[in-house]
Amino acid sequence: MGLSSSCSIFEAFSSSLEWISINLLSASSVLHTLDDFLFIAPSKAQCERDLANFVSLCAYLSVPLTPEKTVGPDTTLQFAGIILDSKRMEARLPKEKLVKCHRLHKIGCIRTAVFNRFTQFYMSCCYPRPCFFTPLNQSYQRRSQTSSSYSPLERR
Repeated sequence: MGLSSSCSIFEAFSSSLEWISINLLSASSVLHTLDDFLFIAPSKAQCERDLANFVSLCAYLSVPLTPEKTVGPDTTLQFAGIILDSKRMEARLPKEKLVKCHRLHKIGCIRTAVFNRFTQFYMSCCYPRPCFFTPLNQSYQRRSQTSSSYSPLERR
């Protein structure tokens, strides 16, 4: 069992790494979500410098980094489960997540309130805002909200 304050301590530590990167190491732009950090800069050389400085900072502070997950700089990266493509100027879900969303969409067509609520809950927990990235977004979202907006105990 973990401490109730451990999440806030971890977030404060991650935020401090972001602050140090921007204010002391002069990184162009840093975005973090939990333990994922994204460095954004106008040039590849600046991104390489920002990443090298961050890796050095983590080594100095004994913060472990996974070499397989330390990637870039590149014009297409996966961050927080979303593929960011700066050449095509788009954000999209990886293929395997799209397949799962489509599968959930087919399951969600079964019109029971309990099942639709489960689908909404599952999609909101497992996928960061999939409705922003999938073509089936608004109609499915509207239909699932309408079909699950009544209590399962109510009669139709």
